[in-house]
This record gives sequence, C-alpha cells and structure tokens, in this order.
Amino acid sequence: MRRVMIGTAGHIDHGKTSLVKALTGVDTDTHPEEKARGITIDLGFAPFEVGPDCVAGLVDVPGHERFIRNMVAGVSGIDLMLLVVAADDSVMPQTREHLTIADLLGIRRGVVALTKIDLVDQEMAELVASDLVEFLKGTPLEGAPIVRVSARTGEGIPALREALHEAIRDIPVKDTMGVFRLPIQRVFSKQGFGTIVTGVPMSGRIRVDEPVELLPGGKRGRVRGIQAYGQKQTEATAGHSVSMNIGDIEVGDVRRGMQLAPPGLLAAVRMAEIEFRYRPLAPRPLKDLTRVRVHVGTDEAIGKLVLVGKKSLSPGEECLAQLRLESETVLVPGDRLVVRLHSPEITIGGGRVVAVSNRRLHRTRADVQEALVKARTEVDRPKERFLALLDEPPGAIHEPGEIARAVLRRPDEVANWLKEAASSGKAVAHPAGKGWIGQARLDALCARAEETLGAWHDAHKLEIGLSGPDLRAGLNVPAPLGDWVLDTLLAQGKAKEMTGGLLALAGRGASLSRDEEAALAEIERAFQEGKFSPPRPSEVLARHGAKGKTYYDLLLQRGALIEVAPDLAFHKDAAARAEAALREAAAKEGEVESARFRDILGTTRKFVIPLLEWFDKQGITKRVGNARFIRRYGK
Repeated sequence: MRRVMIGTAGHIDHGKTSLVKALTGVDTDTHPEEKARGITIDLGFAPFEVGPDCVAGLVDVPGHERFIRNMVAGVSGIDLMLLVVAADDSVMPQTREHLTIADLLGIRRGVVALTKIDLVDQEMAELVASDLVEFLKGTPLEGAPIVRVSARTGEGIPALREALHEAIRDIPVKDTMGVFRLPIQRVFSKQGFGTIVTGVPMSGRIRVDEPVELLPGGKRGRVRGIQAYGQKQTEATAGHSVSMNIGDIEVGDVRRGMQLAPPGLLAAVRMAEIEFRYRPLAPRPLKDLTRVRVHVGTDEAIGKLVLVGKKSLSPGEECLAQLRLESETVLVPGDRLVVRLHSPEITIGGGRVVAVSNRRLHRTRADVQEALVKARTEVDRPKERFLALLDEPPGAIHEPGEIARAVLRRPDEVANWLKEAASSGKAVAHPAGKGWIGQARLDALCARAEETLGAWHDAHKLEIGLSGPDLRAGLNVPAPLGDWVLDTLLAQGKAKEMTGGLLALAGRGASLSRDEEAALAEIERAFQEGKFSPPRPSEVLARHGAKGKTYYDLLLQRGALIEVAPDLAFHKDAAARAEAALREAAAKEGEVESARFRDILGTTRKFVIPLLEWFDKQGITKRVGNARFIRRYGK
C-alpha cells in the first residue's frame, strides 16, 4: 500500500480550505476562532481518495504570514504540493514565501490550482495563468499542470482531482525501514484514553503495544492505539497523518515540536552541522553568527548560524554551517529545515542536516571542513554510512545497537546489513560476539601491527619479543580492538607468542652474533652451576659491561632464567628440580617448613625464602605459619 501526503500552499484567502472541502468533502477549519475569522490558523487533515493501492492525505496549511510556523509544520513530511493561487488576486507575498519554503524542504512535485475562476472573466483567467507560468520558471514547480477551478461551483474539480492522481503515480514508494519518527503537531487528552498525539511520521513504522520515547526529555511510554483519518489501524507508517494514543506519558509533558521514536535510538541536541542555502533574493549578505529561528519538522528553535570557513554569505550562495541552538531539539542527518531571521521573522534560507556532533567545531580547520563534505555525500546513503562507520579510523568494535543509532535504521535492518557485509567480506564479527568491524579496517590494523613488530625487531635485536600492552599502545586503538588484532595475527600464524607472553613475528626473534651467543651461554652456565645457590645477577653481568643487562633480560624472556626476587634468579632447571623436591616432600610429610626445605636443597635461608615466596605467588604453595602446603589445584 502506497502512502502519500499532499499539502496546500498559498496566500491567505486564496481558497485553500474551500478547495480541500471540494476535493474531499471535509471542512478542515475546525477551531471556533478559524470559523469566526474565516482564516486557517492551524493544520487541518483530510483523506483524499486515490485508489485501492494508495492512501493519500491532504493537509490544509495556514496562509497568513503570522502562521508561517504552522505552515512549515504542515509542509514538513509532504510528498506533493497543491499550490493555490486565486484568479482575482494572482501571485501574492505568501505565495512566494510558501513556494520558497517548500523548495527549501525538498518538495519537488506539485500541481497548481488557479481558484475562484467564477469571479473573473476569461481574459483575466488567461492573464493570471500566463503570469503563473512565468512565476514558476526556475522553481521546482516549473512545468507543473495549472488547473482552473471554482470550489463554489465545482468547475474544474474533477480535472484537478485527475491531475493530482496523475502526479501521485510518479511519487516513489516511501521507505518504511528507517527509524520511526513522529514530529508531534497536536496533543490533547481524551476521556477514557488519555494522551493523544497527531502528526505525519517522517520515517519508519510502529505497531500498537510497541514502546516509544518522547524527545526531548526521554519520557517513555507505549502505543495503545492508532488511527488514520478516523479509521483504526494496527500500524503507523511514514507517509500519512495519524493519531496515536500513548500510555504512561501525561498530556502536560507533551508539546508540539517534540518527537516520538523507539527508545534509545534518537537524541535531542543543541548543535548540528547543515548544508545551508541563502535565499537568492535576500537584500544583503548574511553575517556569521546571525541569530535565527530554525523550523524543522513541527519544531521551532532559536539559535545562531555559524558559517564554516566563511565570515559572510552572499545572496544565492551555499555553504556548510553549524547551528548552535538555545534549546534542545531532535535533529538527524537528512532532516530538511527552514531558517528565518530571529527578528524580523523573514525566511532567509534553509537546507539539510549533514551531521550531529553536538560540540563546537573548529570551523576554520581544513580537516573539519573535509569531514563535513564527506558527511554531506553520505547523508542520503545510509548503507554507505553504515560501511563507513565500520571502517572509520582509528576504529572500534561496534555493537549492532550502536550502529542502528548511528545510521538511524531499525535494528532488524542493521542485522540484515551486517549479514550481507559479512558474506561479501566487508565486515567481520568478533569471535566472542562483542561486536563488528569492517574487514578492511581489521586488515589495515593487522598490517600496522606487523609493521610495528617488524620495526621493533630491527631496533631490538637482542630481545625476543614485544609485550602485548606495548604493541596495543602502538596501534592507538581501544584495548578490546587491540586484543582482537593480536589474536588475529596469532590465529593467522603471522605472529607467535613467546615465553612470558611476549609477541614476535613468525620467523623473527633475537638476532645475536657469535660473540653475543657465547656471552649469553656463559651467563646461563653461571646460573646452571650455581644450582640452588645462584650468583647475584649484578655480579655476573658486571663482567659484560653495558650489554650485561640486555643479556640477562634475554635469558629471562627465553625462560632460561626465572627471576624470583630483585637481583635473585634461578636457572629454569634448578627451579624445576626445587619444585619437584618440594612436591615430593609434601606428599610424604603433608607440610614442608622452610628450614626443612632448606635442608632438602642444601642451600641457605637467603635463597630458600624468596624461592618459597615465589612458589606462593605462582599458586603452587600456600603458606600457613612457617609451613607450606601444596595447593590442591596448583601446578
């Protein structure tokens, strides 16, 4: 089922409301003040019959300059404009204003109704129609059909209805897979139901009983019921006017301009980056930091327009800018908006949100401008934004929920995208289910880790490997991602784990000359011969000068020596024999005191106490008083 919204536009008293009634049979002036004053103040909605495969709604918007805010609210979300011009009045200021606003909001299709033809003669009707053709040149409605009608006599109404039907056939089917967003146009309370909100969903869909969040503010509720044009529905989707009964949210908490969305996917902000187009007919250049009124959806916010890379803007120019608002509103990439001066309230331009950073930009920096240009190219391509997020440097592991919030798509849609990206080799899931990253990004980080290790080996020829934390620090990525990169290198066989948890490239390690290997063997032999009474490392190393400490560290890395305390190390064979002797004695005697162990090894307390304390730290023994027991689940 296709869903289409048609919105009227035009000057006050040009017959918009009467025309809507003639087309639909519905009087959209429902407020007493509207009846009394004979003008439309707020929005009015009516169903428009198209056919069995299409549901269309017609929104009647105010034409008076004082109600431009309501006009913007009504035009937001429509697919097709019905521009109304009275034959006895021709093009007037609000005609131009409404057409400009529709253009700024991206409305590119429309039909023109030349109304009140019963009040003019044929010659005047021809003249106004000719003026309209000229007026529409260079606008989105250039070449649109112009239909002459009279709402009072019914003349031309069938032809107008057919022109609208024809235009509707060219409107693409709305995408309902995005995040559901309902900019609230009206809110009221109904006895027995509670809070009722109305509006036209901008995107997505939602069903009865599903949870919703009210923004700004974050209050949460649930959809109790849905109606569209007086008919009960089970689902609200983008493209038609709906009313929704919301539970758990009080009517006093809601105002026009707020939005309803699934919980946790949207956020209200005070800053956003936009592509801004300054109105060509503006009388003077626009200065940086101009105070403005921003109309987006059904909301209005006051703030400053901060030009990026410019100090002023000439009429007709475009640029990237940042909005810095005085209050929170919901803005997401792709949103169309209208910008008016704060005072006097004149429409000066509009544009589209390209990014939401919610922080003050260094707007003169080239990298900031480049990032905004990139964001602008991706704003209409959510799938590209999705893939760019996965490959974004420096990179992080992205959870599906985080991705859904970033690209503003439904979680089920993001899940399908991830499956597609994985099958095509563009994304990879963490082995432990912690999230996702782009395959290209993971490959690049693995290559960088290999380069880092290779450079480290070249600079440290007497060491066997680099510690994992040091290698992760060199990648400058979050720890979970760094661990994933290192695990990937090990799994691919490109790196190996050395003694002590050190990492080395496959086929690489310490590279010693013949003399250096001989010195290393000499030091190891000294500790081997020392057995359970080894020499002090400082005494042995002093004979090898500046390289002595390097040789000692290399023996520790290789596992040939085991350092049990500062300046005290045992050869690995001695440590193994000492552990075996301790276990054997404990098996016979139940417990082994330090003096007894000293006698077993034939050494002194100076060596036995540090060695036993090292066994305690390794989880081999447990100390109780002066005795040791072998831990039941120890080594």
